[in-house]
Amino acid sequence: MLQNRVDESRTDAGSAKSIPAPWRPRFGIRGMLLLMLIANVLAAGIYYLARAAQGSGESHIIFLMLILGGPPALLVSASLGYHVLRFWSRRKT
Repeated sequence: MLQNRVDESRTDAGSAKSIPAPWRPRFGIRGMLLLMLIANVLAAGIYYLARAAQGSGESHIIFLMLILGGPPALLVSASLGYHVLRFWSRRKT
């Protein structure tokens, strides 16, 4: 087991390049905005659920519409936005 251990003082610059870098998450602005949008929709749904639990009938309907219609609406809008961006990038080249 001790033989498999690498002594850092004996490594040279050439062998240091062969060691892969640790994985680092890559977050772009689009990914961060998408995550924030999803989190905000979920937070709004929880808010309307809490208001519906207090007895407001209108909040119950809004909660159901938001939770049931929100994910498909997000997918449709994200898909349309992606296709519009692709269309515009094709026209510029």
